[in-house]
Amino acid sequence: MNRSNEAKLAQLAAYTLEMRAKAIREGAADPAVEDLTAVVKSRFDGDMDAATRVLIEELTRNVQAAKNAYRAARERRQQAWNSPPARKMRARRDALLSEAERCQNRAKAVEAEHKTKVDALKAQGFSAGEIAGVLERSETANAEELKQRHGGLLAEADAVWRAMEQHVAAVLAEGSAP
Repeated sequence: MNRSNEAKLAQLAAYTLEMRAKAIREGAADPAVEDLTAVVKSRFDGDMDAATRVLIEELTRNVQAAKNAYRAARERRQQAWNSPPARKMRARRDALLSEAERCQNRAKAVEAEHKTKVDALKAQGFSAGEIAGVLERSETANAEELKQRHGGLLAEADAVWRAMEQHVAAVLAEGSAP
């Protein structure tokens, strides 16, 4: 169904509810109330108190069952996320992220040191060609290598996270199988 049809159906539903409310305000009987009255008469011999008690008991049971199901699902998720393989993957991911942060910080420090040296040499009157001859290319290459290593570590950490999510999904799927 496309959005245009959905919008038209929503408008029609709103209009229907509006007309129904208007009819009830003007004294017409609501068909839903009539249906409910028929159920109360047939199932409970017209005893509205008995119908209310049974309805409250059913709702209470349904709410408790939903709470129990939610609690059990939450416990299964926690067990899956805290399983030994998931803990190992989480530790690996944390180590990768820590190493990536160290690489990034070291790359920034190397770049800052290089910039400081270049600025000092410029201040002393050296030309760009002379500065390039004095400073080693390895400093900038080292910073680039560190940046590449940082990116690689982040990609690996992301892959570990995805593997951990897949592991948890598999564990949960096993638990929900009949």
